Amino acid sequence: MIGYRSVAIIIAVLFIAFAAVQELFRVRQLMPNPNLPTFHRVGTSDDPRDNKEDAYESDHDVVRDRLRQGVQSTADNLLASPCNAYLRDQYIAAATNYARAWLSIAPCLQKCGSKERAQMELAIKAFNTPFDKTVRDLMRQVHNTDTIREGDFGQDVVVKVDAVLDSIGGDVESIDLDELRRFYGDTASRPSPMDSTRRATLKSESNGFAIAPANTVNHRALLLINPHTTFFFRSELQMTSDEGLNAYGAATWGQFFIYQGFNDRLGWMHTSTGADAIDEYAETVVRRGDRLFYRYGGKELPLISQRITVPYRTPGGMQSRSFTVYRSHHGPIVRADADRWISIRLMQKPIEALSQSYLRTKARSLAEYRKVMELHANSSNNTVYADADGHIAYFHPQFVPRRDDRFNWDLPVDGSNPATEWKGVHGIEDSPHVIDPPNGWIQNVNNWPYSAAGPYSPKQKKFPAYMDNAGESPRGLHTIMVLSGRKDFSPDRLRDAAFDTYLPAFARLVPTLVAAYDSIPQSADTLKRQLAEPIDSLRKWNYRWSSASVATALAVYWGEALAQSVQPDAADAGMTPYEYMTARVRPAQTLGALQSAQDRLAHDFGSWKTPWGEINRFQRLTGDVEQIFRDSAPSTPVPFTSAQWGSLAAYGAKTYPGTRRRYGTYGNTFVAVVEFGKDSVRAQAVSPGGESGNPRSRHFNDQADRYASGNLRQVYFYPGQLVGHTERKYHPGR
Repeated sequence: MIGYRSVAIIIAVLFIAFAAVQELFRVRQLMPNPNLPTFHRVGTSDDPRDNKEDAYESDHDVVRDRLRQGVQSTADNLLASPCNAYLRDQYIAAATNYARAWLSIAPCLQKCGSKERAQMELAIKAFNTPFDKTVRDLMRQVHNTDTIREGDFGQDVVVKVDAVLDSIGGDVESIDLDELRRFYGDTASRPSPMDSTRRATLKSESNGFAIAPANTVNHRALLLINPHTTFFFRSELQMTSDEGLNAYGAATWGQFFIYQGFNDRLGWMHTSTGADAIDEYAETVVRRGDRLFYRYGGKELPLISQRITVPYRTPGGMQSRSFTVYRSHHGPIVRADADRWISIRLMQKPIEALSQSYLRTKARSLAEYRKVMELHANSSNNTVYADADGHIAYFHPQFVPRRDDRFNWDLPVDGSNPATEWKGVHGIEDSPHVIDPPNGWIQNVNNWPYSAAGPYSPKQKKFPAYMDNAGESPRGLHTIMVLSGRKDFSPDRLRDAAFDTYLPAFARLVPTLVAAYDSIPQSADTLKRQLAEPIDSLRKWNYRWSSASVATALAVYWGEALAQSVQPDAADAGMTPYEYMTARVRPAQTLGALQSAQDRLAHDFGSWKTPWGEINRFQRLTGDVEQIFRDSAPSTPVPFTSAQWGSLAAYGAKTYPGTRRRYGTYGNTFVAVVEFGKDSVRAQAVSPGGESGNPRSRHFNDQADRYASGNLRQVYFYPGQLVGHTERKYHPGR
């Protein structure tokens, strides 16, 4: 999941880098000056369009403008050529000077007194022009790539940086919230146009497999439950009650139901869907006197406005801020695109959504489960299902609005056109779904529903385009490969399928790299010699991950460097980086990325011949939400890779300040294999780290080795299974 905290971390990395390199570069400091000119514009209207700003408007201070222009030009150059070491050094120097100018005005960033707070306010005023906002946006773009590595800089300024970020306020937000800030937060700001051609991408990956009794050795249905989320965000637990509730699985913080799990009769696995259930409407807003209207069906309707007050906490106590917010009959106004105001329409059925999420945990059969789905309050999840009666099924979300398929619903549609209105929602029968297919298996791994059951899948031509924006994926193709043509599944063999080591993305990409190398002319003898050993390693590789594999590490670093280098070209072509890498990448790009990977591995680990397990690690040192990582502390090798390369067992890892190794915080979380019998259910499972959040508990990290190796443990579902395994009992109210 990507939200406030994740974006704050990304921004924090930016200022960590700036402050840390003070020890590396000696440049002229700007001294605090209480008479520094400041920029401040006052908007006079509640209508954001009435108060315009230029993204490069500044306070015209010569010194600060030189600093801003330095960052702007070097960031633009580096984003265009991210692998250019010279441009990288130029950017670091410019960004360092810019950050030092801030720090020279407000050197105290933590535990500041009233005098220092005045300095901080002065720094905010001095560096809060529209040009500064543009500069910070460019910096975030740079630091959101792999061009600037967090581990290159020391950690001595991390705490100080947090205080700087707090002072910036609106910059510490997710992108969507930033659009709201631009629209509502400052009537002097013109909301920046959003690239409406950008297709939504799934924020998470998860795996769900269902195997029919005919394909299993025990003639019982099997279900794989494997969400990929942030670690420790989804707890493994069992919920029981005297009223008949008995469900086991994963529950997200704050939920009072098992989100992905099973009871003794059936189980369900949710994966994030590619169905489009949220729409944006471009509203034409006009002013009549002191009132705002929007055009609809040849008429002008009053734009609904409301004054709201939002309380928030500050170091000095509670504060509040009031906003005038707007909405059309489509929904609330959330941003602007050129001269249109954009409203958003989405499911608003909170009671039904909670009811459906809870009631399905008590369903006892496929018929009962389907009855719960008739609430039509699931807009975000595909469902893979299996039960003790031997049924397996795939269901698409039950809240997909019925719309006119003539329109491109990936873009904001014309809010003045009544033909764009929703016409109810699709039912189960006219949405993609499949029940008990003859092939005996069902899968969904956030890919489209049109391969859910191989040749027996729903047919794409029968459904409107808005039913799926995800398409097929390397993981989808990998899943079909491990499930097809087998009648010998057992719980252990289904577990092994979920941890299959094949990386189909590299099976497709590496041959293009090898071909590019083979085409190097003899005149480029130096390049051929430099890349000979890495190419030989990849040429002999079987495209399977393992902790001991040097080729896995080389391929991952090469793939990441290549994806980064082709990103601008891919965006221009309207393709994802992976699509561009497989279809249009140039030999010079793919060979240059291999050089970059080879150099980075040698720089970080002393040799490019470093096994993957030495690099990719699991570490849990504290119970903090925001984890810390240290190369010098104990950690566990993790053999599997990111899901982007087609790995079914997924591990999202990266470097952190002061580390060379990569540490994961996202990917495989709760993993369970469930076998449904007529009279009982059996399951095995694992969670990352351990169930306890207390570092002093022996259950804080006791599952780390099991997690990394895929060695699932038995689930104690029935009270009799808990005998001899219970440390403490507690009953609320007793």
